[in-house]
Parts: sequence; structure tokens; C-alpha cells
Amino acid sequence: MNALLSIFVALTSLFPLYRGPEYARVKAECNVEGGGYRNIYDPLFSVRGLLGAEAVTVKKGLMLHGHFEYGYDYGTQSRWRGWIDPYETPFMLCDSIPGNVTQETYSLGGSLAYPLGKWRIGIDAQYRAGIFAKHKDLRNKNTRMDVSIAPGVSYIGEHFRAGLSAGWLRNTEQVEYMQVDATSEKYLFRIYGLWLYSSAGFSSAENRRYKENNGFCGDLSLEWEKNRLLLRNDFHARYSYGSQEETGYNNLHYGDTQTLRYADELLLRSGGHRFCLDWSLEQMLGMRSLQRQELDPASSVRRYFTYSSLSDCYWGERMQLGACYAYDGRKWSGSAALRMRSSLQRYREYPLLFSQHFRTIEPQFSLERRFDAGGRAGQFSLALSGRYRHPLDAAADEISISGNYETSAEGAQLTRPLEEEFAFLSAPVAGGSLDIRWSLPLGGRRAISVNAAFTHSSALDGLLRHTARTGGSLSIYYTF
Repeated sequence: MNALLSIFVALTSLFPLYRGPEYARVKAECNVEGGGYRNIYDPLFSVRGLLGAEAVTVKKGLMLHGHFEYGYDYGTQSRWRGWIDPYETPFMLCDSIPGNVTQETYSLGGSLAYPLGKWRIGIDAQYRAGIFAKHKDLRNKNTRMDVSIAPGVSYIGEHFRAGLSAGWLRNTEQVEYMQVDATSEKYLFRIYGLWLYSSAGFSSAENRRYKENNGFCGDLSLEWEKNRLLLRNDFHARYSYGSQEETGYNNLHYGDTQTLRYADELLLRSGGHRFCLDWSLEQMLGMRSLQRQELDPASSVRRYFTYSSLSDCYWGERMQLGACYAYDGRKWSGSAALRMRSSLQRYREYPLLFSQHFRTIEPQFSLERRFDAGGRAGQFSLALSGRYRHPLDAAADEISISGNYETSAEGAQLTRPLEEEFAFLSAPVAGGSLDIRWSLPLGGRRAISVNAAFTHSSALDGLLRHTARTGGSLSIYYTF
């Protein structure tokens, strides 16, 4: 999912509808995973840590929410990751040499809502900064910033509630490369669309790529509740326009993108029964212009000059559909879900058209048992979940030629990374997880909870067959 379009989806419209209690919470989380079943960009082994705090309070009717988080990630043998989010754009600058990577993130934000009779007005603001680096030549360092501001209004009736918000989103990211060991030549790759590329030997760190996205968001929440029946629908819309260029004087332009995303979730709850339907659709358009490097007579420096307007070269569409049923009892809870995903990508390098598509269906289930060990010992729960992903149809790389041209696509693509990424996204996979939770009330609002989870996934066919990935996580929360 596009990171700019998915950032902080929930709070922008849902916080003015918040009707829960005041609380303050601190948390510490750690996640470890490793194995050969991984995406082309993922580390072979990774450790993620997170420290955070958040609180909700009400002062004279004014509801306030704030949070702060610090995250640190470490990974080994990461490849091809030129952007922090490689799926935010079809244009990327990267290298093929595996190396250890680190990432630091800082997130903070706040929301407020003030009641005016049955109405509430509010605003949500979020900020996140991140630093990503690879520690082996070629060494890339990425600095990223995300910010969003969204005012909103909500209506709170006896049975009917509604919330509406609209806001502005922006992110920027810069990547620069450097080489420490000069005993061998290293190559930088410019990636376009479906792993089409050009490459050149690295010369200096003076040339940096800069990416900027600006966008708008809109959220609409509708809710009806009476007795034990609740019907709720949340709709989200996001639009962004992004541009990439090389910093400095040479005027090199890599490409622009337009992205539009819709998402909707419908919930029906009656007592302990819950029915859920959700869907999302994301469409991305990539555009490039014709440029040529020439000597600028005014400065005697070689610069890039543009000889055409932007033209479409990339089209991508991702869709998800999901349905689930869940039952929450006093001691037992269970759920069953079915998810369908589809992806379509096309990239034109005239006269060649490169296409890729796949559709998968994934049944999921979960079962949870709760144990009450008494007031002093707290409550334990065990949850078991499983999933199986089955491909319906897939084509990794279909190539067609326009007109009566005779040409070949040989050498135009990095086919090995293309096939690895496609296998990870579309191959049949079975997986499961075990969650252990313990919570202990300490009086008043004070409570402590500990969650431990173990996950395992195995690829059953395709290029990644016989590979697996196993992980574990530990989270500690203290509420007061």
C-alpha cells in the first residue's frame, strides 16, 4: 500500500466519534523474524524494536489524544531497496549488493475534539521522520518525512452518529549513495516499472535523488446503534501527486506519479456476533518526459533539457476484497475470513509493452480461549490462527510489440528480481501463528499486559518453494 495514502487512516475521522474512557499507556515491542521466504527487498534476518506512549483525556468537554513512538530496525542481507517504501513509485534508484540495513523512525501526533451540543469539531495532525541506511557498498542513506493535517466534524445522536474529515498529506524523501571501498567498480541501477533498467558505474555522491508527494484525504464514518445491534461503515479516499528529480543543477527528471486510493469497511455487530466486509482499490499512473543531456552555453555545464511533455508510461492497479465472521463469547472467540487480492501492472518502453497480473484467494481462521486465573493472577488467553493463499491466475511477464517493429526485450529487464518478487506475492503459501496474552488489573485504570506471538509461513510452490520464514514478537503495555 502506498505509504503516503495509508498514513494514519483511522484517526482523521474516527477520533471525534471516540466514546471510550480516559487512559494513558506506555508500550515496548520487539519483533524478530528470519528465513528465505521473503520479498526481494526484505532482509534475510530482521529485528524491530518500538517504544511509545499515548494518552486520551477529557478537560471541560475537550477531548485530547496524543502519542509519541520511537522505532529502530536492523536487518541483514537486504537488496534493491532504494526507497524506504519501494511500492510508492514505479521509479527507483538502487543497487544489487546485499548488505546490513538500519532504520530509525520518530512519530508524534495529536488529535482534539470539542463538543457543541450534539456536534463535535476536531482536528488531527501527525508527523513522522525516518532515517534508513545500508552499511555495505554501495551505501545508501535515505531521509524521509511524512506529515498530515485533517480537520473534521461529527454528529452524535441517540442512535445515529456520523463523522466527516478532509485534510492534506505530504511526504519527502532523499537518497544519496557513497562508496568506501574503491578497489572494485560498483553499479547503480535506475529501475522503471516492471524491473526495466539502465545502469552506470558509481562515480560520486554528489548526485542525489529527491522524491516529493503532496495529496489530499477524505474520510466519512456512519454509525447506527440500538440495543445490542451496531451497524458501521467507514469510507476513506486518498489522492497524491509525486515527482522525482536529481538534486543540484543538472535538471534531471526521473518521473511523476498520480495515485488514487479508495477503501471501505462495513461492520455489523449483534451481541457477540460480528460480520465484516471490506474492499480497497489503488490505482497509480507513472509519467516520464523525453530528456537529453547537453552543454549549457550560459554556464558551460552539461545539463538535461526536456523535449516533450509528460507522457504515460506506467499503469498499476491493486485491489483487495474481504469478508469475515467472528463470534466473541465469555471464554471462546473464533473467526473465519476470506480475502481476495488482485494486481495488474503495465509499463511501456515503446514499442514494447510489459504486463504482469495475478489474483489470489486466501481463507483464514482463528480460535481463542481465555482463562481467568483470579484477580491476583489476571487473565490468560491463547489464540491460534492459520491461513492458506491460493493463486487463481498469474503471469509474471507478458511482452507485446506495437506496430510492425522487430525488436527484442532481451537485456531490458532484471528478470531474476522480477521473478523473485512475483513468487513472493503470488505463490501458494501456508502459514499460522500462536498468540499468548496475559493481562493483570492493578486497580482503577492501571493494568499491565504482555503479548507474545510466534508466526511461521512456508511457500508451497514456485521459485521460493521449500523456503520458510519464522518470527516471534513480545509486547508489554502499561495502562494508567
